[in-house]
Amino acid sequence: MSTASRIYTLLGRDGVPYKSITPGTLGGYRRGRIYGRLDCPSALRAIAQGHYVRHRVFFADEATAIAAGYRPCGACMREKYAEWKARTRGAKPKKKSKKKEDSGEKSGRPNLKRSDESVTPVPGPPLPEIEERAA
Repeated sequence: MSTASRIYTLLGRDGVPYKSITPGTLGGYRRGRIYGRLDCPSALRAIAQGHYVRHRVFFADEATAIAAGYRPCGACMREKYAEWKARTRGAKPKKKSKKKEDSGEKSGRPNLKRSDESVTPVPGPPLPEIEERAA
């Protein structure tokens, strides 16, 4: 069967699949919203292990993949991934943990921060005597 008579399903800019007589130039993973080269070693490894196939999508070009909300693959598109990560780093602020400066009494947990004070070991219960058995 020649490629001219074959119909391919690609994902459009709006994320909706459409039929095309031209194969996609990039592949993607729907669940992770990742796109990359068709020969990506990471994707090929996942496909060989039987993963990922049902959620595989294809794009006509990179602009379409980006418009559909997909990000570059960190394995096969390292430079594009680094650019994407630098752009989006400020867009998703990490949640700051609220540090408690008390002794942990409010949380019910002890304060395990190190201090200059020496630590005194707390003695535990005595170990039981072990009787030797005659063989």
